[in-house]
Amino acid sequence: MTAADDLRDRLARLDPRQRRALLDRIRPAPLTPAQFGIWLFEQLNPDTTAYHNPAALRLRGRLDLDVLRRTLELVQQRHDALRLRLDEDDEGMPVQRVAPRAEVALDVVDAAGDPEAAVLASVRAPFDLTAGPVWRARLVRVAPDDHVLVITFHHIVSDGWSLGVVLGDFAVAYTALAAGCEPPLPPVRPGYLATVRAAAGPSGVDRDRLVAFWRRYLDGAPSRVALPAGARAPASGYAGGSVPFTLGAADTAGLRAVCRSAGTTLFAGATAVFLVCLARLSGADDLVVTTPVAGRDDTATQSLVGCLLNTVPVRVRLRPGGTFRDLVAAAGRSLGEALAHAALPYADIVTAAAPGRGESAVSNVMVLHGNAPTEFPPLPGLRCERYRVPVAASKHDLALLLTPGADGLSGELEYKSELFTAAAAARLAAAFTTAARDLTGRPDAPLDGPQDSTTGAP
Repeated sequence: MTAADDLRDRLARLDPRQRRALLDRIRPAPLTPAQFGIWLFEQLNPDTTAYHNPAALRLRGRLDLDVLRRTLELVQQRHDALRLRLDEDDEGMPVQRVAPRAEVALDVVDAAGDPEAAVLASVRAPFDLTAGPVWRARLVRVAPDDHVLVITFHHIVSDGWSLGVVLGDFAVAYTALAAGCEPPLPPVRPGYLATVRAAAGPSGVDRDRLVAFWRRYLDGAPSRVALPAGARAPASGYAGGSVPFTLGAADTAGLRAVCRSAGTTLFAGATAVFLVCLARLSGADDLVVTTPVAGRDDTATQSLVGCLLNTVPVRVRLRPGGTFRDLVAAAGRSLGEALAHAALPYADIVTAAAPGRGESAVSNVMVLHGNAPTEFPPLPGLRCERYRVPVAASKHDLALLLTPGADGLSGELEYKSELFTAAAAARLAAAFTTAARDLTGRPDAPLDGPQDSTTGAP
């Protein structure tokens, strides 16, 4: 009996539910719309690292290297997406397969004193999505009791939510394995490939309704935010950087109070502050930014690693004579409308709003609500803290990441180097915190309106 005959015989002995579950795990699946966009971008820009997603931890204390390796192996075996490879179907289109097992890519390097160069080398190294792996880990030994663990994922198999899932599983698994116990992690359901097969987007009447909404919503909208004021074309390269900043607890509380009175969320209020900064920078009063949507409404997918997100545009107009409280409410309404129609893949939104034009035809600025953990629980014998990895590439002209925490809002302003110097980006980040304080201090005063500003000029 050949191996193929043996496999057919085993399949025949399974009941229909078991057979379907097995085939769902081994049959290749097409890329989701978001994954296809990432794949196409990298075909056109093969040398970019813009879709490398790193997470790094500083580990001080006694690190058990054997337990670390076993932890990474367990996490990889637990999540199908981390064993993914890209292949081609008969028509040359990309499909994704999951290997039953794969070796964990962990290397250990010494970097006495300063680990940054070793961390960045790992983050910036290219991925071969056909051969794999689609993620890797590097342990940088700074001193015998001081290490940096950097894990880099390709965005085609991960998103911000996934980083939180992996780090959470890592903490549970390392703690249990260090104590000689089996990690108390429940099975991941549903399977990864079954989930991505269901992510093709709506069809029929539902799709027509969504397309009609986005055409109305973006009718007459500007194609991009001019950065700096007067710029006429998007930046052509992807080299970039980022500036971290913090909106303190008192200022965050003030902004939250305005949001509460306007009947909306802190994220909508922070977006409104950023829109004021963009209006002053660009001279525009009709602004469109994009924001990612987790795509995990089904609670069963919330423990799954994978690129399940979508992106939606958010359009807000600054009305003459309007107040900041008015703008916060408008941003909340517009964000709510966009999220309510987020089932249409972003590429289809672009096609509906600007047929025949690229994705930058909708917006070149993104605002993100961070959901990856900013703090990490202690591990046995270790003190853990987040290690900030400097950004070297940016997909957007500007991107603002906002993560709420006990001490206020943590911000990261990412920028393209063709448009902003590091100093100019730092000034724009400072302008955000100043604007948040001033606007929440007088929420019912008329806004100044769009004006030229050198706040973020190169």
